[in-house]
Parts: sequence; structure tokens; C-alpha cells
Amino acid sequence: MLASTAGKTHMLTKLISLNIGKKQLPALVRFNSTLQLPDLTQEQAGRHASSDSVRPIKFYHTKLAKNMLLFTKQNIPSGLNTMSNVFKEMEAKGVSYNLDTWVYKLQFYALRKDNRRMLKTFDTILERYTPSVDVFNIVTKALSNQGNVLEQSTIMEIMKAKGIQPNAFTYYNVIKTLHESRNIEQALDLHDQALQEGIRPNALSYDHLVRLCGEFNELELGWKMLQDADKANLPLRLAPGIALPLLRSAAKNENLEVVNGILEIIQRRNLSLPDDGTALAVLNFAGNIGNTELASSMIDSLGQQGYQYHEQHFAPLIQAFVKQGDIQKAFSVLEIMRSFSIPATKHTAHPILESLDGNVEQIDQAYYILEQMKKEGKEVDTIAFNTVLGACVKARDLHRSISTYQEAAKLGVKPNIDTYNYALDACLLARNRQMGDLILNHMKEANVSPNIATYTKCIMLSCTQSNYEDAFLYLEEMKQYNIIPPRMCYEHLVRKLVRESDPRLKVALEEMETFGLEVTPFLRSYITNKGRPQQQSSNKPSTKS
Repeated sequence: MLASTAGKTHMLTKLISLNIGKKQLPALVRFNSTLQLPDLTQEQAGRHASSDSVRPIKFYHTKLAKNMLLFTKQNIPSGLNTMSNVFKEMEAKGVSYNLDTWVYKLQFYALRKDNRRMLKTFDTILERYTPSVDVFNIVTKALSNQGNVLEQSTIMEIMKAKGIQPNAFTYYNVIKTLHESRNIEQALDLHDQALQEGIRPNALSYDHLVRLCGEFNELELGWKMLQDADKANLPLRLAPGIALPLLRSAAKNENLEVVNGILEIIQRRNLSLPDDGTALAVLNFAGNIGNTELASSMIDSLGQQGYQYHEQHFAPLIQAFVKQGDIQKAFSVLEIMRSFSIPATKHTAHPILESLDGNVEQIDQAYYILEQMKKEGKEVDTIAFNTVLGACVKARDLHRSISTYQEAAKLGVKPNIDTYNYALDACLLARNRQMGDLILNHMKEANVSPNIATYTKCIMLSCTQSNYEDAFLYLEEMKQYNIIPPRMCYEHLVRKLVRESDPRLKVALEEMETFGLEVTPFLRSYITNKGRPQQQSSNKPSTKS
């Protein structure tokens, strides 16, 4: 610390007695608790201000400290302007600077972010005095705010040459800059250097180090550092978000032990709860490993923070229940989503569909779950119903598919576009045009508009029949809605036209070209061979001599 005179009053005590401010002094003022203030009351200080005599240097120091507080604590720009005027007045009246004055000037330029003048003032201090580590920290902090790690390294070299030991705050300033420049290797080296010198980095240093490890996916190292900071009982409340990047990394690496460990520290140390992005990473991890407890805790955490729930928050929970083989609870999640007015899609329930995997026994069991829900007075979710219907189609079981489709009314399910499309898939597999027409009539009666998938299935179904004129009608209807028919529609139609030697083949190919749809080599070969399988060339060696 700077040299002080025995018996003088502590700077902070004097500032409070002068009512300059009762809050804790900012770091730039607090750097030297031995700076002395004049033994004056506020009234006496006012009389001094009105005097034409040369004022004591401590009067100027008091004024500088007061205005520094105005700027750093109350963000009043005039504080810096007044400090500038104080320095001008001191120079005009020939008041000689001492070390404290120069340090105030150093702080002044640091606050103004005037790097050139700050370093010039620092050079002056080095020429005339042996400053304390706190003075060096003023410079390393200012350089950190400017992201100037090269100058910081130079300052630390000067400290070493002068035999001045850096402290935790010095290391924090440089580690912060290295984090912002994403230089993880130097940051870790500096951390090791501090430990070797017997200096325990502060909570804010650990904040940057642990975050860096999380961002660079250095999970093992970051987890050890977080544990070290926790065991050292550092005030992690100063760095509430310290664990979140590391938690994302742990989820990405599917390390359940570390995920649970981080969440335990977050809860016990009252740190920031996972934000939406971090929670989603943990949720997806929980879904992949079938951990419903972890997934539920993340959903609860988001609710506690006031986040609005969306489909992506519940889809991993459905996946987790499916992984556990609990289809009933997976269906219950869809029910919960509906209660929160969160729209689900067939993609939300896709894990359930995949788990049924065309297994008739499992499909029937899933259907019985829906029946039981209906008996218990619960509303059967349309997405859940569609999932069972889709599983029937995947099993290529037309009878079971159509029977399930026809049970919608009995279960109180209002079919949507996916319901009808699944039913059309079943008709397409069975080439049952009559049932397809019936389903289309149901759609019209329910006032459900077809989508691109519906038109595609209708065209494909038409092309399985001897009378395929409706395929052209569906194409025209799509174009009337300014919908470009998918390539699949044209490919099925073109193959049908080739097989039937229909002269409209040329028109269909021209339309494909107009819409920018590729005619694949396979389709060209199909046209060239007029629908006949391409003959394989013989690889047998010639017998001719």
C-alpha cells in the first residue's frame, strides 16, 4: 500500500464524515485506503473553497475523491469535468503533486479511457516513486476494459522487475482480458502461475476461467475449477452465471455425473438457474438418456423463472418416458401441453411412433391406453391418436389403420390434417382408391383444407388406378393455390404416363422444367426404356479368338 502517516484518519472514514457518500467506494477510489483527507468538516471545507489563499493539497484530494464518486457511483459525467478543472486549478496555482495526486490523475485518465495519457502518467509515477500493487491494478484494470492484453503483460513484467507481487485482483484483470480474447491457454497458464505463487484467484477470476472451459468444451478441467472455487467457499454470488457454459458442455458430452454436480452447486450456492438455451441442452440430454426426473426439473426451473413454455421444452420429456417404455406417461405429457395451450405436432410425438415400430401388439396396447383415458373422463389428444394411427400405417396393416381411423369419434377425437393424411397413406399402401375418396369427403365435411402432403398422396393414389385423370385435376388445383407441386408428384405421374404411352408425357416434362424440378437420371432411363427394366450389360469375357 502507499505510504501513510501514523495517526491520520482512514480515507473511507473521512469521506463518510464529509457526507461525500456512505456507499462502498468504487475500486478505482478504494485502491489505496491510506490516502489522507484534510481534517475539515463540510462547513470548514466550504470556507476553504471561498478563500483566495493557496489551498492545502489534501483539499484538492478531497474534491477529486468526491467527484470520482459522482462519476463511478452515480454515473454523473460532470464528476470527470470537475476533476479536470481541479487539476487545472492546481497547475494554475502551482500546487506540487505528490504520489496521491498522480494516482488520482492516473484514475482520472483511466475513467476517461484515455490510454495514452494514462500510460504517460503511469510512467511518471514509475520514474518518481515505487508504487504499490494497487496502483498497478488501476492500469491493468483500465487495460482490461480496453482488451489490451499485450500492455497488461508489459505491466506485469514491470512489477516483476520492481519486485512487486501481483495480487488476486491483478490476475483477475488479465484473466478477464484473456477470456474476452478467447485465449484459453494463456488464461490457464496464468491461473497456474497464481497458484504457484500462493495466490488464490478470486471468484471473478474463476468465473472467467470456468466459463472459458465450458465454451471450449474442456469439461473435466472446468468441472475441477468449479469444484475448487466451491470448496474454497469463494463468494460465487458475485459470479451467478459461472456454471452455465460448463453445464451446456456437460449436457453436450452427456456426462450425467457432472450435470447433476453442477445443478447441485447452482441450487446450494443460489446461483443463476439455467437460462432457456442451457435448459434446452439439458432437456435434450435428459430425453436421449431417458432421465425423466432431470427433464422435469428443467421444465420446473424454467417455470420458476417465468419463461413461457414451448413445444421444444416438453418433447424431450416425451422422449424420456418413451425411453423408459412408459407410453401412458408420454401420452400424459401431450395432455399437459394442451392444458398449457402449447400446440404439439406429429414431430413432438415421433418418439412414441418410433417406439411402436410397427409392432401390432404394442400398437394395440397404445390404443387401449387411449381407450382407458377416455373411460377415465380424460380428453384424448389428437396427436396421441394420430401416433397410434401412424403406427398402424407403418405396420402396413390397412384393416387396423382404417378401423383405428373410424374410432376417432368414439374416442372424442377431432381429426386434423395429419389424421387424414395418415389414413390416405393406408389407402395408398393398399391402392384402395374408394376408401381414399371417402376420406377426402370426410375432410371436406370437416372443413379441413388439404396441404401439399395431401395432394401428393392423392396424385400417387390416382396413379395406382387405371383411371388416373384425377391426378391432373389435383395438379391444377395445387397450381391454383400458387403451390409448386413437389417433384415426387411429377415423378409418379411421369412413370404412369410412360407405362400408359400417354402423349401428355411431354407436357408433364415441360412443366417440370418450368418449375425447376430435376429430371433425375433414373427417371430419364425409365422414359428411354419405356418403363421396362434396364438390361444389364454382360461382363462375360468374349469367346472370340
